[in-house]
Amino acid sequence: MKLACVLLCGLVLSATTANAQFKRGDVELSFSGSIGSWSPPSTPAYKVESQNYASLYVVPGYYVADGLSVEPELGFMAVENSKPAQYLLLNLSYTYLIPETKAGCFVRAGYGLANALEYPFGNGIVVQASDKFNVGVLNLGVGAKFLISSSVLVRTEFNFKKHSWTEESTSPYYSYKWDFTESTIGLILGFSIVL
Repeated sequence: MKLACVLLCGLVLSATTANAQFKRGDVELSFSGSIGSWSPPSTPAYKVESQNYASLYVVPGYYVADGLSVEPELGFMAVENSKPAQYLLLNLSYTYLIPETKAGCFVRAGYGLANALEYPFGNGIVVQASDKFNVGVLNLGVGAKFLISSSVLVRTEFNFKKHSWTEESTSPYYSYKWDFTESTIGLILGFSIVL
């Protein structure tokens, strides 16, 4: 964490006059992801093995006005010994270029559907998966972009996702309907290419 703060401060301090970016007609292609291992909670009586995971997020954005972009977001998640999962979101984002710098801040919001629930903290661990895209996903984010060349950006985002889905079952003897909601908060690091 300390290293990430030092790198982020270095990017801000090294910022100089930027080329015109985030203008109407610009296309920004963003990538982020994670890999790692996660150990679910265990008890002395019930030991759980750790699981390896990987996730990739692809966000193509088109600027419909200066600073305002439409960003479909594709997410791919895989956990060891589980079926892969996906989600598709549609976000609206606004990026403000800080004058006389190579930095910009942004906010974004969107909604979409998934066939899985991510847990914990947006790192790609799949808790619930189905064959249908029946998990609603509300996406909110705020972050910063730093231009490191004429068309390459480093992107950091503080992200909130709220997942919700309904599970129903019926038989001749009973029927039930459960509504589930799960929220995740995470820090996303990635890069973008402005085309």
